[in-house]
Formats: sequence, structure tokens, C-alpha cells
Amino acid sequence: MSSMPASPASPLVRTRSGAASPTSTRRPVPPPMNDASDRFRLLAERSQDVVYRFRLELPIGFDYVSPAVLDLLGWTPEELYANPELVYQFVFPEDARRVSQMFAGEWTGGDVTVMRWRRRDGTPIWTEQRWTPIIEDGQTVAVEGTARDITERIDAHERLRRSEERLRVMLERVDMLAVAIDRDGMITFANPRLCQLTGQTSEELLGRDWYETCVPEAERAIARSQWSTVFDAEAQPSRFDTGLVVAGGGTRRINWSPAPIVDASGAASGCVALGDDVTAGQEARALERRLSAAVEQTAESVVIADVEGRIVYVNPAFERVSGYRREEVMGQTPRIIQSGLQDERFYEEMWTTLTSGDTWTGELVNRARDGRTYVEEASITPIRDGAGAITNYVAVKRDVTRERQMDAILAASREERLQVARLVAGFEPAETPEATGAAIVAAVQALPDIEAAWLLTFDVNGAATVMAATPAPFPANHIGCLVPLVRAAGLRAEAAGEAWAAPLTRQPGEGTFYDDSVKAGLTATAAAPIGSGEPIALLRVGASGPDGAERLERHLPALQEFAAAARALLEPALRARQQASVSRTRILGLIEEASFAPVFQPIVNLDDGATVGFEALTRFADGTRPDLVFAEARAVDLGLDLELACLRASIEAAEALPPGPWLSLNLSPRVVLSNGRLHAVLDLRSRPTVLELTEHERVDDYAALRSAIVKLGPDLRIAVDDAGAGVANFSHLVELRPDFVKIDIGLVRGVNADLTRQALVVGLRHFAQATDRDVIAEGIETEAERRTLQALGVNLGQGFLFGQPAPASHWSVDLDAGPARATQTSPRAAIRA
Repeated sequence: MSSMPASPASPLVRTRSGAASPTSTRRPVPPPMNDASDRFRLLAERSQDVVYRFRLELPIGFDYVSPAVLDLLGWTPEELYANPELVYQFVFPEDARRVSQMFAGEWTGGDVTVMRWRRRDGTPIWTEQRWTPIIEDGQTVAVEGTARDITERIDAHERLRRSEERLRVMLERVDMLAVAIDRDGMITFANPRLCQLTGQTSEELLGRDWYETCVPEAERAIARSQWSTVFDAEAQPSRFDTGLVVAGGGTRRINWSPAPIVDASGAASGCVALGDDVTAGQEARALERRLSAAVEQTAESVVIADVEGRIVYVNPAFERVSGYRREEVMGQTPRIIQSGLQDERFYEEMWTTLTSGDTWTGELVNRARDGRTYVEEASITPIRDGAGAITNYVAVKRDVTRERQMDAILAASREERLQVARLVAGFEPAETPEATGAAIVAAVQALPDIEAAWLLTFDVNGAATVMAATPAPFPANHIGCLVPLVRAAGLRAEAAGEAWAAPLTRQPGEGTFYDDSVKAGLTATAAAPIGSGEPIALLRVGASGPDGAERLERHLPALQEFAAAARALLEPALRARQQASVSRTRILGLIEEASFAPVFQPIVNLDDGATVGFEALTRFADGTRPDLVFAEARAVDLGLDLELACLRASIEAAEALPPGPWLSLNLSPRVVLSNGRLHAVLDLRSRPTVLELTEHERVDDYAALRSAIVKLGPDLRIAVDDAGAGVANFSHLVELRPDFVKIDIGLVRGVNADLTRQALVVGLRHFAQATDRDVIAEGIETEAERRTLQALGVNLGQGFLFGQPAPASHWSVDLDAGPARATQTSPRAAIRA
């Protein structure tokens, strides 16, 4: 036999001296046997694994190969002993490098190696190799090892891999949600459908906590319990519902069908679950429940019959209208309630329509259990199954008996209504709502059958007042009196409904009205509400005789015409009264509860920043703008009271301000003209004061106003607000000759960048100098505005630049530490210094 070639597939073999040498064909001589080697050989020969020793010194080859090699490869040990190069026939070329490393002594061993071999018949097999190098004098002289056939194991793993791949592909393609998690709840697989619904990619989901990522927070505890049953070997996994957090933050209901993922040991290492989105189904069932509840609670009668016409369902409204209990009509046909007033042809035409699959609509005249007839407006519809066959009929019916009676009454009284309409068209409002109401009541009593009429009005608190009435049943001294509150509540409920007529009955809380009405011969009464939205009034009439209610019902259209006229004539004035009452109650409450607080804004010297005064302002507890509150108070003649209350509060609160700076108080000319009342408030002050006149009211007599200002005392100074804001403001400047001219914020805002504003400021400053007045600029918010105003000769100012309005306690600290310092001088002295 030729030597093994020196190539990567047939490496050189080192000799003891390290030199390369060709292999020998000499068959190895087995070493002498002893007891130990006998036992080893016996074990090796009985092993199903191939046990071998391969010599790397000359002559190279197998020292030993166990008999199992025949079953594994198809070669006998003797054939391998005789031809060592057979190793390159059964080793796959891809694995030849590791064999070459072993032959070259470069393999250190210690690891399990999987290697493909080829049987003698060419069949490939997988082997698990364990090699141990034999080293002498630092040289690897041999390799001992074992080889085990693991083809079935590899094939099983490959089948499993392919199966898992097929499962993965199937789960990715299925139109259901699919997820796999491990025992710790970490996501190991998420199919595209789940990713689409959650709005996250597979890469974003993998490795994240399923419960924290995809389950709503409120359901996480119960969800963990539900999913944990899949890992319980003794439990049988069952379907369950959980919420799923979807893209956009919403939640869908998912019904999961889980199955464990079992490892080689039989333990559940994870689970995979398929999920159905059942949100729509649950919503449909919820809708079905709501519809069922609606049908049970609706005011319309609902009857369901089968194709034979036998009743299978009626709702409570049917029982209420017909008087029949449900169990009395079940299985019966609708003939049980037929009145006989509609002939057979009528019903034949109805059934022809229904059996052809069309909806029938019309009116049915039926007879109740107590014998009375009633009219129903009905819509009967065939119900079809999935195949299109009619399975049931559903009738929805509304009791229109009263409407048809009213139609008859309206038809009979149409002429009367037209006459009333012509009459009320000529009505005009009288001087007062009470006079207008009296005229309406007198006209109503002129109608036939009407023996008494009265008009009641309501205020916002629910109280009712007799505005106008005929002599009976109301004595004259009852006009304008309040109705007891218990009865007023019932009257207000009547005014919120429809017009009606009914026999006269005693009502709770009505005092002697019922007895007085009976004495007057009244047996029935009718009512017509007046007003849109919240009722403002109620027109009531009375009639006598046993059929009084029936006769009054015929007059309801005419009464409604009178009510409409009363609404047009009375509603604006009465609504205004109601609103005024609400405003008056609100303003009086503000004053009584002192629901406001004074705040103060500093007025500073622009040259040195010293605080020379504080302007008192008012803030209301509910956050309403002060100008709106004062306007509301003036509208209900409480403007003077509110202003004086606010002035008093400002003067009292100013005691906490630093001593020295003057106090500027805002007040209207009307307050100045109140003389004694303002005097009493101003007597409370303890510091120099400036009265800042506002422009909410027109001044007709400046002479009287100047005289009233003089009477307030010589130590008061006057300021005119919003100079430059309008012509009326200039009249204030000329007529009142104020000590201070306050430049309007509209001129101050952006004055540093506007030459027109600067010119107007210069003009006002010139006027002040010419008339020995001083100028205060309002609304300074920037340093640029301050510097520009100072350059234009304005030496006093206020605005957010120096401080926002704040309680007196805010300004009670030592102002020397801030940008504005307190000055211990009077208003004029502060300017002249």
C-alpha cells in the first residue's frame, strides 16, 4: 500500500523526532494483554459506541477499533487496521480539516465534536466524537476516542426545526392573533396580525413583558392567573378573555386559546396562544341587551307574532295600553284585541302586504280588556331569517287615542281659534305687565263656558304669584299674592307641560282655593303654559257642570292662542324681571358675604423708582371681571352699594400698607354725589387719598359734581382715569380740573416705538404743565416704555413693570429691598420734591 499523500486531506505525520514521514502499511502489533487491558477490551467490544485508538507515529494507523465499527460504517476492524487511509473515505470533506488537526497533533481534545461520516454504502450518518490526545515527551503520539451514531437525534432535531418553522409560517399567515411567551411572561413570538393590532413591530415586542406591554393595567393580575394555568401540568388549559392594549391606547377584547410548549423533559417551558378579537361580538351582545331593555321600557307597544300570527311576545307598554297581561295573550292571535270597527277587507289587505314581505303602516282601532276602544298608530314589519324566509312579524304601535280626540276637538273649535287669533292680533302691551295680564284674563273669560280665569307668573326661585284674575274664585286682595310654595311646585310642573283640561280636584298646599272654587260652582279646570324653555307663566280657567272638563278641552286651542299672545306680550318683561332678580340676589350676596378682596398696585416715581402711592383695585372671589360685576350691580340699582362696600374694604385693607404712600381709590361720580354715605366711608382713612373718577356714568351736571368733591374735604386729590381714550374723557379733564391726569394704557403700550403715541403723551404732558397738573402713565410693562416716558417728561407711572396688583400684606415688607421704595410724602409733595 502506498503512503498517505501529504495534502490537507492527507497530512504529514510527525515522527518521534518531529520529522515528517510517510505512513506504513504494517498492521499494528497489539500490545501485550493484562487483566486491566482485558477488562477494557471486553467493555469496548460490548459497547454500541465505536472505541478506537489511532497511532500518529510510524507506522500510523489504528492500534484498536471496536467491533461496533462494522454496524456503524460497514467496515471491519481488520479492514481499518489494514488500510488507515479509509478514514478519508468515511469522513466528509467538510470535516477533514479537524481530522488533519488530529493527525498533526494540533488537537487538544476535551470537547465533544459532531462530525459527519459516510458508511461503506455511501449513506451519510452523524456521529458524536470524543477525542483524547496521548502525549509522550511533549509529543502527541496517539488519539483515543469514541464515536456514537446520533443520526436519529440530529434527524429528530431537524424534523423539530422544520415543524417549528412550519408552525411559525402558519402562525404568521393565519388571520388570527398569535403569541408565544415563556414562563416568565416574556414574548418569544408575535405574528403580524398581533403586531398590526398593537401598532408595534415584532422586534419591538420580542423580549418584552407580555402583561406590562399588552394587557390593560386593571386586568394584569387576573391575566397572569389565567395564563399561568397553561403551565400547570395538572390543569386543563381552557379559553379565556383578556383585554389587549392596541395602537392609539384603546382596548380590544380577545378570546385566547392557549397550549403549552413542552420541552424534552415534558415540562411546559412556554405557551403559544391563538386569539380571536371578540370586541365586536361583545359589543353586539351588549347592544342586544340594550335594545331588549329599550323595547321593554319604551312607551310604544311592541308585539311579536310567528308566521301563523300567534303572539310570542308583548312588552309592558302593550299591557298598559290594552289592559291584558302578557300571559293572557301569549299564543293568541291579535284578534283578541280587535274592536270590530274595522272590517275583514281591511285586515285582508294588511295581511296581503305583510305576507308579500312589505311593511304595513296604518291605524288600528282596538278594544281594551275593560271594553273601551283606543286608536293605535302601527307599523308592522316582516322579519326574515338568513335564507330570506319570513319567520316573525313585529308590530310597533303608539297609542294616539288622545291625539285623535284632540284632532276632533281642534276640528270642532277651528273657527273659535281663528276668532281668538284675530282678537289677540290687536293686543298691545299695557303700561305694566300686570295691566297686560288683566286685559288677557278679561278676554279669556269672554269665551263660552269659561266662568273664571286667572294668570300666574313664576320667578327663578320657583315661587308663583297671582298676576291677574277674575273675581271668582280669587278675592281682589289675592291679586299679587304669592301662592304657597307646595302648590307653586305643582303649578310650575303644569307650566312645563302641554295644555290640558281635567275635573277640579283638591291639590296639596293650595289653601282655600279648592273650597272657594267649589263655592263658585267650578267643577273643572284647564291650563295653558306660557313661555319658551323655562315657563314664565300659566293661564288657568274654570268651568262648571258635570261635563265641564270635556267642554274646556274643546276650548284648549283657543286657550293656546291666548297663551301665545300672552307669551309675546309678557315674556320679554317677565324674563327681564327674572334676570334682574337673579342679578340683585347675586350682588346682595356679594356685598353681604364680602365675596371680594382689595388688591393694590404701586405708583412709582420714574426718576428714582420710589413708591409714592398705591391704587386700590377689587378682585371678586368667583373670578368674574370687576367691570362686569359693577355693570351688573348698576343695572339693578345696587352699583352705589357695591362701590361703597368695596371702598370700605379697600380703606380698611390699606392699613397694612407701608406708611407714607398715598391711597388712590376708584369711584364713580354717582358715589361722589351720595354725600353722606361716601363721607362715612372716607372718615375711615388714615393716609393721603386720591379719588380716581371712573367713566361708567354720564355726568350731566359738572358743577354739582365739583361742589360735591369740595364738600368731601380739602385733603383729597382728584385723578381722571384713561386720559386720551375719548372725547368724554377730555370733558372730565376740562370740567373737573383734576390734580392728576392718568394717561390711558392704550397710549402707553408700545410708546417707545410709536411717534404718534409719543406726540399724544407730549400733548397731555403740556396740558398738565400748563394747568399745574401731574401726569401718571398707566400700564407700563417694559423698561423701554419707562425710559421713553421719562424722556417725554412723565415722572409718575404704574404697571406690571413695577408690580402686579397684590394684597396689602404683599407690600407690607420693607420696600427699600425692592425696585420701588416707599416715600413718606403727600401726593403733591411727592411730585414737587
